[in-house]
Amino acid sequence: MFIKAFKIHAIISTMQAFKDGNTRFGRLLQNAKLYSDTNNLLKKSYENPTLYITKAYNPYRSQYRQLIEKIVRDKSLDSLNNWIGFNANRAQDSLYNNNSRVEKIKLK
Repeated sequence: MFIKAFKIHAIISTMQAFKDGNTRFGRLLQNAKLYSDTNNLLKKSYENPTLYITKAYNPYRSQYRQLIEKIVRDKSLDSLNNWIGFNANRAQDSLYNNNSRVEKIKLK
C-alpha cells in the first residue's frame, strides 16, 4: 500500500519541478496518497490523516537528501529500493509515535 506513495514522493522530489520546495511538495503528495489509501483500505472516511510521516524525516534530513540524489544519479533499482526502505522506516517511526500518543491518551 505504501510503495506507490513513496514512488510519487521520489518522482516529484527528483525531477526538480520547482526551484525550491520539491521535497516538501513530494511529501505533501505522498501524505495525500497515504490518506486516500488508508481510507479506502479501512473503508472509513477519517477527517484527518491517520499516518502523516513528514515529521519523521527531520532527524534524517541528510540521509533523506542523499537518497534522493542517489536516485537521480544512479538509475538502478537498488537506489529506488533503498529509498522505499528508508521511507518504510519513517512510516514505522510514525506508527510507533502514533501508538505512543494513543497509549498516553488512554492513561488519562
